[in-house]
Amino acid sequence: MRSRLLVLAAVMVSLLLSACSPAKTQQLFFICSNEESICQAWRDAYAASSGKNVGYLRLPTAQALTRIASSPKNLDFDVWVGGPAENFVLARRRGLLAPYQPRGLASIPADMHDSENYWFGVYGSLLGFCSNRQALAAKGLPIPTSWAELREKKYRKLVAASSPLTSGTAFTVVRVLDEIYGSQAKSAIREIYANVPRLTNSGTAPVQLVQAGEAGLAITFTPYCVGKTPSGQNLEISYPREGTSYEIGSAALLKNSQHPEEGKAFLDWLSQKPGQEVAVKSPTPQLAITNQIPGSLASRLQRKDPHILPARPQKSAVDRDRWLAWFASQGWD
Repeated sequence: MRSRLLVLAAVMVSLLLSACSPAKTQQLFFICSNEESICQAWRDAYAASSGKNVGYLRLPTAQALTRIASSPKNLDFDVWVGGPAENFVLARRRGLLAPYQPRGLASIPADMHDSENYWFGVYGSLLGFCSNRQALAAKGLPIPTSWAELREKKYRKLVAASSPLTSGTAFTVVRVLDEIYGSQAKSAIREIYANVPRLTNSGTAPVQLVQAGEAGLAITFTPYCVGKTPSGQNLEISYPREGTSYEIGSAALLKNSQHPEEGKAFLDWLSQKPGQEVAVKSPTPQLAITNQIPGSLASRLQRKDPHILPARPQKSAVDRDRWLAWFASQGWD
């Protein structure tokens, strides 16, 4: 019996490893920190365009960074795509990225790519609230339009949010509250997260809880606020009047990749209109970064409603470890 259990355990480990590693026949393998359907769409569209055998693994942003850093000299992946730019700034500082200037770089705004070509923006999303009006109305609550409202106890157990320890979306929340509240930021974060009964690993998951009726509202990047609840009601987007911010969802060539030339070709595609249109035309439509596509993130930022704070990926990268250490010390799960 013991030998059979050992054999079974070995088989299970083998299956798990194979599920998280590229097949030998794959010519490109990327790690993806965007919504699952967009990761699939990138794979399928690029495979159709290039004729290559393409695979991917989806992981939330912080988990992806940890995975890449865990074996930097023996990488399974060629490219990392998705997740806010500050994580790519960190990856560069840790020596995990290789510089490459993709063909579409000239059409990407200067503040949305690395000055030495270690990463560039592929899509953008505004941070906001995604609410189920019917669920909130049943509690006598309005659609929130401020961070101050989310600090109130009347929203207890009604807010869905992800953890900054795993999610780039959630760290965007932390840095926005830091900028708005300054020395009072920790108090604001405590009060808001006291209204969250369970933190999710992924930044896309809170909206799913709202759709399922398990939460009244989600703090999320607003492209994920699509679809209907089981009762058929549309979800509603609102923005905090004190200010919000955005992500520059980025991409980079990984150092020591197995297929660097294929990785570069994939980045060429992602930097230009065909690659960026994938996220724009997805069921969770995101904003393009390239100015080759109308309605890009840069054009959206020119509007003053809502008040949008700059992304500041360099500063966010500096502040990240300090904030994550504090968040971990609070004992939230």
